Amino acid sequence: VMDLMAQATDPDLVVAARTGDGDAFGVLFDRWFDRVFDVAVRIVRDREVAAEVAQDVFLVAWQGLDRLEQVDSFGGWLLRISRNRALNRLARERRSVAMDDEEATGHMD
Repeated sequence: VMDLMAQATDPDLVVAARTGDGDAFGVLFDRWFDRVFDVAVRIVRDREVAAEVAQDVFLVAWQGLDRLEQVDSFGGWLLRISRNRALNRLARERRSVAMDDEEATGHMD
């Protein structure tokens, strides 16, 4: 069964995953994880954070699969989610660093 799935196209896997086929989504995960991770790591510049972002991307994709209008644009959609999630994470990390700096200087006064 997995051999057949490994040969399936992304659109076919998306359609199968929409019906709740976790194996189909697993193949998509395996097929796309490295690319999603690469996008995230280029933005956040931290492999551990990028791995968290990538996990988050696939959770968001799994939950939003029904909202994907063009099943053949799955890859591009996934990479956009990765980019957006990584940028959000980067902004959040920078805000928390800025807050820590402000607190540190506030205590020194």
